[in-house]
Amino acid sequence: MSDIRKRVNAFAVTHYPKVDSDKLINAEFALSNRACHANAVAAYRAGRGDKVWLAWAGGERGVIHFINSKGGKFFDETWHDYDAKQSYRLIREIKPCEFDDIYEILEAAKVALISAVGTRWQRYRVMKKPHGLI
Repeated sequence: MSDIRKRVNAFAVTHYPKVDSDKLINAEFALSNRACHANAVAAYRAGRGDKVWLAWAGGERGVIHFINSKGGKFFDETWHDYDAKQSYRLIREIKPCEFDDIYEILEAAKVALISAVGTRWQRYRVMKKPHGLI
């Protein structure tokens, strides 16, 4: 596991609130793809979720990720495994007016997290990785 992921996770643990495991619910769909940004927006637009959240997901092996909430309960239509109680830390809510720029928000979050804890070389290497991978 990369050192940068450990450092980003340590930063996330100290800066972002963790979603309590008792607030995680099964998603209506488990799409198992790499389009969490599009999946979360689609769930909102279809009425399955009432909010879209940018999150750090997976702990020390984590990624930048998008999840939904509805009525104070959280779900992940991309790769949420309810039995495993995946770790999620909320970075911020994404407003509907931002949905057209959702992929850019994903990329900007990567840059912001790496800038907070990484070197110039690490920022360069991370930007070459797809989606939310760090």
